[in-house]
Amino acid sequence: MQHHEFLRGVREVSPMTLGFIPLGLVLGAQASQKGMPFYEIGLLTGLNFAGGSEFAAVNLWTHPLAISVIVAVSMLINSRHIIMGVALYLYMKNIGRLKSLGLLFL
Repeated sequence: MQHHEFLRGVREVSPMTLGFIPLGLVLGAQASQKGMPFYEIGLLTGLNFAGGSEFAAVNLWTHPLAISVIVAVSMLINSRHIIMGVALYLYMKNIGRLKSLGLLFL
């Protein structure tokens, strides 16, 4: 990858990144009100990479931790991606498997 391609990518995702900043601030404030230390919220967002279920997980955060409830609710919230995946299949069925797997990260 050349330097100008990287800068073009940074320029193109900047508007989306600006939208993530307020969401991160709200999630951090909500976690702080629940008494979660910074490393727990970092671990949560690293393991559960989906905005809606991250907010639900913070609301369900209790001591002792009910991990099975958090996992079940996160899976239920993220099950919407199954429907989206089926809808995308019609557009991606003619693309090669390796290329379509790479597109999942866009």
